[in-house]
Amino acid sequence: MDMLSPAPPAGPLESECTGMLKHRFTWALFWVAVLFSSGGLHSARAQSESGRRLSVEFEIMLGNVRWMLAPTTGPLERKGLHARLDSALLGYLGITARRYLDERGITNTGLLRQVHMLQVEFKAGDFTALATRLQDLAKAYPIDLRGILPLTVTPERLRVGRKLYRKSCWSCHASPGYGREYPAPDLFRTARTEPRREFAARLIGGIYGNFYTSMENPFSDEQIASLFAYFVHDKPPDTK
Repeated sequence: MDMLSPAPPAGPLESECTGMLKHRFTWALFWVAVLFSSGGLHSARAQSESGRRLSVEFEIMLGNVRWMLAPTTGPLERKGLHARLDSALLGYLGITARRYLDERGITNTGLLRQVHMLQVEFKAGDFTALATRLQDLAKAYPIDLRGILPLTVTPERLRVGRKLYRKSCWSCHASPGYGREYPAPDLFRTARTEPRREFAARLIGGIYGNFYTSMENPFSDEQIASLFAYFVHDKPPDTK
């Protein structure tokens, strides 16, 4: 057949197949659009900053309550943990929750009622009930940890983690000083003993020292993954 001559008209079966393909392609595009708009597909993490901050706070507070209830926690450390919970629960958690709801256009106040109950339980000193509620909230609002967990260890991540630790962490954490109100923990020990989601949340959340040392997290997710890999699979510089 001459390559320049028009193609013969499509037969009934070919026309039907073409129509079905067009129909399926149209629906595929529709569902892709729906998934992207609802956060169902991710080219990177889809969790908003306010959503991630809220999830991180629930996970960190759950860990702090767990440490408060641990019999091995000393009185000064327990006092510091109590102060941090006070600051979070009676300070910025409500604002963080409202910002999350406003960002998503949600008017349901169920989350705010949960925050209020956390405050009631904290004021009453009912830390067992507080831990149970925080555990439920941490499950209901999980942190998007893709890119961090499950942890993947590579030579490059160990190299970057070592460099970041020397530059940003070593000066405070080389001498942990347990038994103080606001200790700078041994990050290598903590990374290997804490639940991984909790430790990842602490790295994302930033530095929770005292009033003078608190700061926002300065690291990207890839840098956090590098630090995590280094803490779990390497040794501090002064022991090598």
